[in-house]
Amino acid sequence: MEEDDRIAPRPDAGYDQRWRTFCGSRYKKTVLDSLLNGRRMVQVGSNGTALNDSMLRFLVERKLYYLSVSLDGMQEYHNRIRGMPMAFQRADIALKTLNALKRELRTPYPATCIKCVITDDNYDEIPMLLEYADKELNADHFSLSLESHSPFRHGFESANDLSDERLRRGSVICYPIDSIPGISAMLQKVLAYRRKSRIHVELAPAFNNTESFLQCMTNPAKFGVCNCRRPWTELTMLYDGEITSCLNYRIANVRELDYNVCMALKLPRHREFLTGFSAFHFHPACQGCCLGRHKKNIGAEAKEIA
Repeated sequence: MEEDDRIAPRPDAGYDQRWRTFCGSRYKKTVLDSLLNGRRMVQVGSNGTALNDSMLRFLVERKLYYLSVSLDGMQEYHNRIRGMPMAFQRADIALKTLNALKRELRTPYPATCIKCVITDDNYDEIPMLLEYADKELNADHFSLSLESHSPFRHGFESANDLSDERLRRGSVICYPIDSIPGISAMLQKVLAYRRKSRIHVELAPAFNNTESFLQCMTNPAKFGVCNCRRPWTELTMLYDGEITSCLNYRIANVRELDYNVCMALKLPRHREFLTGFSAFHFHPACQGCCLGRHKKNIGAEAKEIA
């Protein structure tokens, strides 16, 4: 816990800071309180089961910027996937309690988002979940994303060498062909609902059109992220204090920096990574990243990292 307090970003960093954290048992109020001090846009991700009344009141009173809660489908499906008999109900109670507190304290914060990943066996429930998020949970946003698995980008290990082959692997998930018509019909319902509803609905990754979104499901290598600036401004800290780029290239350990995470952006290893990243027009490891805008990768040949 003492280390967690020291890791919190420093208020004199000199630029706006955006932090994402997860509301598990490790993240106590003291840590979140430190993160919420100063000019910081803090986003908390949760499955909703750890959000008790005390934590929810704290998040509202401290004006947390953004709270996202993951729901895999409606009650029966979500509970089965999560392996918890009351997971959906607990998230439901937490979000409704949060809304009551926001009304009581007359604040719009935190904005809330329901996050859902499209699978080949939950797509038929997604229109119902969207309507539930809008009318029952009063969520501000509904985020619908594709399954994506780059073996290295989503792991808990980091590469020490820019030549590590794992830094060049793209998404390995393709949806079954026979699921595409049903998913396409679902998307049409979602987009029609978006046009008439107050809730903001986003598809991730971002594409220029729905057709490309569907094509990516069966051939993710056909698309890529071009001109992304996140590697220049965002870092990830793993459970053991390792600080990595968004592609899990090791920059430093937070203990080596006297717990000042922002210093990692100035290190030679980070500059070396950016030079290597810039050598790619479409970096293969970025395929399927829910934070990047995707375009067709037509004949683009990636250069080797120097």
